[in-house]
Amino acid sequence: MAALNLNANRPKVSLNDTTNINIEQVISDNADKVVEIPLDELVGFKYKGAIQPFAVRDNEVAILVESISTYGQLTPCAVREYKGKYQIISGHKRLKAARKLGLEHLKCIIIECDDQTAFELVKHYNIQRDKPKPSEIMELVKQTKAKNKTADGEEELTVTEIANLFGVGRKHIYRCYSLRKLPKKIHSAVDEEIIGTNDIEKIVNNIPAEHLDSFAEWVEYQDKKISSSTLKKIYEYSEICLNDPEKDFDVDAINQFIDNYSSMKDDADTEAADEEPDPYNSTDGINFFSVIRMKYPNLSALPDSEISSLIDNLLVEHFNA
Repeated sequence: MAALNLNANRPKVSLNDTTNINIEQVISDNADKVVEIPLDELVGFKYKGAIQPFAVRDNEVAILVESISTYGQLTPCAVREYKGKYQIISGHKRLKAARKLGLEHLKCIIIECDDQTAFELVKHYNIQRDKPKPSEIMELVKQTKAKNKTADGEEELTVTEIANLFGVGRKHIYRCYSLRKLPKKIHSAVDEEIIGTNDIEKIVNNIPAEHLDSFAEWVEYQDKKISSSTLKKIYEYSEICLNDPEKDFDVDAINQFIDNYSSMKDDADTEAADEEPDPYNSTDGINFFSVIRMKYPNLSALPDSEISSLIDNLLVEHFNA
């Protein structure tokens, strides 16, 4: 194929300030600047070595394929000139649909902007549409954790930049990143909100590797949200099985343990009624920070805010290990 020559006469829209930018409004306001660009000149968005982080889901592409085949391309893509091609800012699904349909060109509006502005436009355009799934965040963080730098020496995205990209806290990013340690069936359950993101790290810490596949199989058959209290029962049963090799940790055994848990717990509580109460498991009003101070006397003089900051820093170190 002949070398690509970007047409300098193609009209462009200059954008270098993302304040209150609505990319759809930009496209609408510049309808007279629409041009057709060959598909082989279009590439997906990339920033600091990370590919466009918002997933192009097959079911959404299928809808676009049907729409474009029936009505044509109704909305132009927004692109920018980038390293001898045109980089998609909005229109990744349209590009994939066009390739499926065997089209040769897509209608586009060319935007002139720097890397950071393009990054912000992609973020705002996609955040308005899709709440990113935890597994998608995990994949993006995995990309940025790769040791190899990009060929042109660009820096990698930081965890803080990823958190800002999705409009969530750093802890949420770290929890999503912990999914890499779990089977894909569990990824799907978290994406579908069958399991909460707050439970990801607890599962990693409480279910050993040899039990994860059986646990994932059990999760696959759940059709409603799995509560943290139910997960605690499974953690308990997993520990029982580790200490008693005669016991099976499989779907039927997990269900049986959960079904019988209430009666077993009542018996255990009766036996433990005369035992010394554990202050760390107390429900009589001791708050979280009081428990921390009781357990670690050297922290007794610290205010709640400093203990909270210390815990946050330790979590950052743990997840970056």
